Amino acid sequence: MDEKTLNLAAFAENPDNPSTAADDAIARLMKKLRKVPDGLKASRIAYVSDYVTRAGADMSGWLVVLSGNKRLRVLKEIYGENADVPAEWFQDITSMPKDRRREFIINMNVNEGEWVSSVLMRQYSRDELKELMGKDELDAILSDLPRPQTLAENEEIEPGEFASEMTFKFSLTRAERDRAIEKLMPKVAILENVSGIVKGNARDYCRRILARLSDAGYATQVFLLNAATMGVPQTRQRTFFIARRRDLGLPPLKLKVCEPPVPFSEIADSKPAPETLTAREYALWLKRRPSDTGFDDIAKRVLGKGSYFNTRLVHSDRVAPTICAANSNALYDAPRHMTRTELLLAASFPLDYSCSTSKLRFAIGMSVAPVQMAHVASAIKEQWLTKGDAPCSRNVQ
Repeated sequence: MDEKTLNLAAFAENPDNPSTAADDAIARLMKKLRKVPDGLKASRIAYVSDYVTRAGADMSGWLVVLSGNKRLRVLKEIYGENADVPAEWFQDITSMPKDRRREFIINMNVNEGEWVSSVLMRQYSRDELKELMGKDELDAILSDLPRPQTLAENEEIEPGEFASEMTFKFSLTRAERDRAIEKLMPKVAILENVSGIVKGNARDYCRRILARLSDAGYATQVFLLNAATMGVPQTRQRTFFIARRRDLGLPPLKLKVCEPPVPFSEIADSKPAPETLTAREYALWLKRRPSDTGFDDIAKRVLGKGSYFNTRLVHSDRVAPTICAANSNALYDAPRHMTRTELLLAASFPLDYSCSTSKLRFAIGMSVAPVQMAHVASAIKEQWLTKGDAPCSRNVQ
């Protein structure tokens, strides 16, 4: 290595970097740098030689990148960990005052990559997060709720534990959710879970959620919504906790549902691939009756005992039953299971959804139907975030 080159082994990515990149973004960047590596002259990788992490670890033995972590990763992939590369691709900003470096990191990461939520929640203030978002105030946080059975018996629930996905590509694991809503104070928080969360013993859990949100400054409405009444060709009930910040003076949300049911016959695959039943399933299928909703009804009648609880029957003239991660769905009118195309349509997923067929049922079972979520989001946007009358959900495309 001479003064005109730098060795990549001397560089380290910033452990406090608030953003990362998906594999496809890295692949695009790699393709670009392979084709025009000198493009780095115009967008140099900025580093310092005296970095101390937010946790207090001294990294002065490394050249720590403050801007260009993804580019550094790609360079090491292309040229190797110990390669000498042109020094003109880099910029030493060690002379930058330390109190300005944090602002520099924020500015260089606005609209770049996907956020590393653990870093954001742990290290950044509300004002800094607003800068990262590129807006003065966050409109909404969308989250799933941890199920009651996952909580320790006397575990406290903090209002911030519920935020899992933000509108600016920001996701949190449950361990990272602590006080996110309280810290970011979005105008709206949307929390969702299965319908059973408002029934039986889980109702106490719901009361705790509502109390915590109230303490955080939110008025919360609870909606039990069936996707089948919202344009989704699948019976799928979900509970939505929709919270609005009290200081905004917003009226209660009105969710108007006016979509007719979509029977399975409207999404049935005209040229289905073989999705045949097993021999035992077929033997039961031959004994089916119009009143049967699943193979368990057939088994109880034919075998005299309950079994096959996870295999539901799909009637052509009815809305498809709920697709669950552990269930299978067999057609009443044909001895086969639902095809990949039928599953995607029933879930209102795009037909080019990237997911292996073996994992598709799990993905659908763990998701809110996109069309159902679009209705909810449209109502919130039109009634709370823009001016206008309450929309009919039919207007959602």
